Amino acid sequence: MNRSFKYRIYPTAQQTLLIAKTFGCCRKIWNLMLNDKLQEYRAGRKMSRQTPAQYKNDHPYLKEVDSMALINVQLHLEEAFRSYFLQPRKGLPKHKTRKRSPRKYTTNLIRNNIEIGRNWIKLPKMGKVRAKIHRALPLGARIKSVTVSQDGCGDYYAGVLVEMDLLITKPNIDGLKAIEGPTSIGLDYSMPSFFVSTSLLASHPRPMKRNKARLVRAQKSLSRKRQGSANYRRQQRKVARIYRKIADQRSDYIHKTSREIANRFDVIGIEDLNMVAMSRVLRFGSAVFDNGWSLFVHCLTYKAEEQGGIVAKVGRSYPSTKRCSQCGIVNQEIRLGDRSWTCPSCGAFHDRDKNAAENIRQEAVRIMMTKQPQGMRG
Repeated sequence: MNRSFKYRIYPTAQQTLLIAKTFGCCRKIWNLMLNDKLQEYRAGRKMSRQTPAQYKNDHPYLKEVDSMALINVQLHLEEAFRSYFLQPRKGLPKHKTRKRSPRKYTTNLIRNNIEIGRNWIKLPKMGKVRAKIHRALPLGARIKSVTVSQDGCGDYYAGVLVEMDLLITKPNIDGLKAIEGPTSIGLDYSMPSFFVSTSLLASHPRPMKRNKARLVRAQKSLSRKRQGSANYRRQQRKVARIYRKIADQRSDYIHKTSREIANRFDVIGIEDLNMVAMSRVLRFGSAVFDNGWSLFVHCLTYKAEEQGGIVAKVGRSYPSTKRCSQCGIVNQEIRLGDRSWTCPSCGAFHDRDKNAAENIRQEAVRIMMTKQPQGMRG
């Protein structure tokens, strides 16, 4: 199992210069190899495999940076072309510009060229870089690669990818007990509160909405400044800090909530939703993306696997809203605006969202009982 740990780093002036050179060399290699591949592709010839080494004679400055960073660019470009051939609608890979391309590069561990100390990270070509090691790597974790990046605020980070053994931290219990009562939960997506369930209450901070007024003022001030000036770049960093705060608030809530659910429940049922379609077709816009539901599902899935639990996705066609959780009939008279309804068969009164959450939980239990996966405790 692979896990990533992100640390803030504080490079010296010389190290900062080398990082900037590496960013530029990675961008240059991408564009050079992309040019050659596009010429061969448009000429109808079979694309050859270019390597960074064949460009170093014509561009000697490529020898100054970490060679593994350039090799990773080659691998990423080849993966981009494979993705295009599988799904042509994505379009061909595009050239990278200095202003718009991501400022990051990836290097791999070779002969202990990457190490992590108490307050430093050793990187190829740079040596030890001062870092804030707020969280130590797990015992037995094996470093595979490091991604050095710079955000819009000008701060530097090192994302350390490690390989570790999957350890089930919860004790094994009987399989039937694992899917009964409080050990299973269903989550029904809700924009106002993030999700609704019969066991937990959710209260999403809505960081974009909370910081919108401050962001609008900062962007309005940015629009009044001359592009390229010192004041413009200074205001750009202010806008970037607001966006980073929004992302941090969203990520903090998602990680804490997903950890709480993964620790408490063994079987977690969620809806298989298309968030892009909800945003575009239903015109919910930024309200959908502000919640970060896709990130929540990702975090919940891998954290549940670490705990020995399972996340079961209920199909989109499953009538979780219209189905009575007591008797099981499907009431086709339910409309989008109905927030509560009474079952015409058994007379049970249902809150729309809580009833859907209970139906999702029951369907997740049924799916797990049918599949009987090996990863579930028992």
